Amino acid sequence: MPLIETRFDAESFGAAMLPVARSAALKSGIDAAQVERWVDDIRSRTAGGEYFFATFRFVFVATR
Repeated sequence: MPLIETRFDAESFGAAMLPVARSAALKSGIDAAQVERWVDDIRSRTAGGEYFFATFRFVFVATR
């Protein structure tokens, strides 16, 4: 089940994933100021029509 977003919305799945990605970047040792600039850049992309988020979710059904 694909999920595609073409604008940043604070209530969207992509927005909810941003803190997760931010935390992972910080835990991996990326400079905090650089991470914050990246997060701000992601949030700013809607105004120029440049925001894009996509993920694919898979659903499996099994029977025995």
